[in-house]
Amino acid sequence: MARSFENVARSGMERRRFLQVMGGGAASAAALPLLAACGGSSDGSTTAGGTGGDVGGKGLAASDKFGTVDVAAVKKLMGFDKLDAKTLGTGKTVNITCQLALTGSASFYGNVMSKGLKLAGQHIKAMGGPTINLTLQDNKGGDAQASISGVRELLSKNTQFMMSSIGASLGSILPGVAAGNVVCLNTGTGYSLPPYKGAAHYWETDGDANLIFDFLGSYLADQYPGKKKIALVTADAGAAQNTSGLAALNAGLKDGAKVSTPQYVPFGTTNSFAGTVARIASQNPDIVLAPLAPSLGLFMIAYKQAGLTAPVIQYGYPITNTDITAAPSQLIGAQFVSQFFDPQNPDNPWGQFFAQEYNKAYGTAPLYPDLYATNYYISQFTFWQLFMKAWAEGKEPTAELVNGYLEATPTLLTMYGGDKSSVGKTTIDGSTHFANMLMGVYEIEKGPAFKHVATSNPDGTGYSKL
Repeated sequence: MARSFENVARSGMERRRFLQVMGGGAASAAALPLLAACGGSSDGSTTAGGTGGDVGGKGLAASDKFGTVDVAAVKKLMGFDKLDAKTLGTGKTVNITCQLALTGSASFYGNVMSKGLKLAGQHIKAMGGPTINLTLQDNKGGDAQASISGVRELLSKNTQFMMSSIGASLGSILPGVAAGNVVCLNTGTGYSLPPYKGAAHYWETDGDANLIFDFLGSYLADQYPGKKKIALVTADAGAAQNTSGLAALNAGLKDGAKVSTPQYVPFGTTNSFAGTVARIASQNPDIVLAPLAPSLGLFMIAYKQAGLTAPVIQYGYPITNTDITAAPSQLIGAQFVSQFFDPQNPDNPWGQFFAQEYNKAYGTAPLYPDLYATNYYISQFTFWQLFMKAWAEGKEPTAELVNGYLEATPTLLTMYGGDKSSVGKTTIDGSTHFANMLMGVYEIEKGPAFKHVATSNPDGTGYSKL
């Protein structure tokens, strides 16, 4: 096995340039936000204070809209209270390796991801599930050699299950994951494009961000009828990916709306956006699309200083705490279109319990727990549900078994969606290896608070204004 991995690792190295900008999944196309699994540099060091009607300020405690919720209530809500100890995996131990950005410019993300993972392990054990033995590897923010070395290490220990992060690592580890027959979950949502779409043993269980384009186009046509001049400012991912990303975005726009002259900036830049804003102003756009997290806050400072008033919409990922720190007042009125976990307004009691327990363990901030802590927490439960399928059959979960369950297009429980008496559900496509996802449009208000403006269906299709 080690020998075959050495062979395919070389091809992985040849793929490194597919995704040089940190981000995730196949989100290296310019108009495809660089999110899936992880964003880029975000150390919170660039700030611009605000007062009065800021969205920033103290962290807010999680919602208690569902009353008192404990781990037993969540177990019952998920239907796991009806399962026997054998199916739950009581007394079992499962090894999972997680490649995270624990050092480097993206270490913020590795930190919150690891918190979500550790909390999930505690909750799974409390529900009668197995002990999940986590090994955290440092991919150094997308370093290809570190990522490949990490896969070699887990193969040497016969570890069959892993989670990944940072798009710049994924192109490097896919050959080793396939050759080593490792089930790899990437999380944070991503775009179902080659080489990730249908990649052997690689699964994006949190969502397919390609769904965003049609949803975004429907929202713009409904909310801003007749507005056809669309400006775009986004990360530069190279000519080929910029071109394909812009084509995907324009294909989703409706009623003659079109982006004509996009502006490209380095991903995660902390520079002033004054020049970019000046070029946008010269276009006199009706709408500005700005998938820039974690730099949206800095963009909004320059945008409002210039006196521009066209609506600004980030798509592909939600607002970040870094953005709120940078521009607490200037962000008011901006919108984002994405999958989003709002700790002040969770969809179901499981979400409320998670947010409350996260705040108890790690403190509060305006968006704690954020998208990345949330989705890595959910992915640990995704693995557990797949393991339970094996235990229910009287078998021990192996990579071969779990990969087969995923190829059968399973519907699994998720924290997104649902209501006071049910959790959400998501279906993972056994062909594309990507899950569907619930999306929404949110407007940033004072507080911070997030006005839910529109939603998709739970499977990511359709559009409904709220």
